[in-house]
Amino acid sequence: TMKLLASGVGPADDPSLLHIKDALSRIVVEMVKREWPQQWPTLLGELSSASEKGLSQTELVALIFLRLVEDVALLQTIESNQRRKDIYQALTVNMTEIFEFFLNQIEKNVREFTTSKNAGNLRVVSVVLNTLAGFVEWVNISHIMASDGRLLKVLCYLLEFQEFQLAAIECLNQITNRKGVLKDRKPLVFFFNDELMHCILRSLERMASTQTEMYHQYLKKLAQAMVGLATTVTALCGKEPDIQTPPRNFMTFLQIMLTLVQHPSLSVTHGGCSIFLQLVKHDTIARDPMFINSIRAIIEIIGPKVVKRPFPRIRHSFSPASIPYTTEGYACADFDGEEEYMIFVYRFRVDLLEVFRQS
Repeated sequence: TMKLLASGVGPADDPSLLHIKDALSRIVVEMVKREWPQQWPTLLGELSSASEKGLSQTELVALIFLRLVEDVALLQTIESNQRRKDIYQALTVNMTEIFEFFLNQIEKNVREFTTSKNAGNLRVVSVVLNTLAGFVEWVNISHIMASDGRLLKVLCYLLEFQEFQLAAIECLNQITNRKGVLKDRKPLVFFFNDELMHCILRSLERMASTQTEMYHQYLKKLAQAMVGLATTVTALCGKEPDIQTPPRNFMTFLQIMLTLVQHPSLSVTHGGCSIFLQLVKHDTIARDPMFINSIRAIIEIIGPKVVKRPFPRIRHSFSPASIPYTTEGYACADFDGEEEYMIFVYRFRVDLLEVFRQS
């Protein structure tokens, strides 16, 4: 099996081989669950060596890590509690090395993709990002913040790439919405540094001209990530003496909020309103001049959106001919039917009215 892994299973960008690659990765994971770390101490070294042989091998290694973390940490499908604990501990002990591998592969393959547009590099980056999303919600925050926030910088940089932004925002969404005690989330204020905030804002510059289903999914995930960040910031500001209130680049954060609120999709608008409601209920932030200036803008934007719209009778689909896309078109993309839509609209209007009340 490991010889097959080392030789690869066809090109990384061949979709017809996905089921074979998935099956091979699951076979290796079953071996890992029985042997690692006690009987197979060289596993990580073997996986690293295999990844150096080519894109196909790197893709398989990333899939192995993905299936392993699903079984051990996410779905917890290993029947023996002792084996699960052994593997969980082995992952934790080697997490610095594992994250270094992930980041090196992302940076290397993004570099190669930007010059060659090779679909194999694109596939490898996508699989590694999907794998990372399975790790970032439970690993120690120190691994996420290691090397001066290298992981966060890489993920935010990828938001500017159409090909990578959806997978990257999924990772960021998991990070900004991490559960746990407040002190573990405190390092996430790092998101407010210049580089990260401006990467996020730049990813919204295409909003008016790019109205694809994938970009719409990205905006919804971005809104969720920013709501999580607003939750962390409002919990920290005023309670932690070393946290600036409001944080630096707060104006850029408000621009992101207002941009989301302007979007014709009610789902994206709702995310922006949720950010506002978090901020307006914070004693210090609510009195900040930058925030006060944003209140009039948000009221002018959401005013017309309070009017209840019926669910479209004719379903729309995403297509170049449908640009500019309407609120009704996005409703068809977001909801399966009228009942689901009306449940959302009720909650949406309650939050819009709360924005007016709090303002």
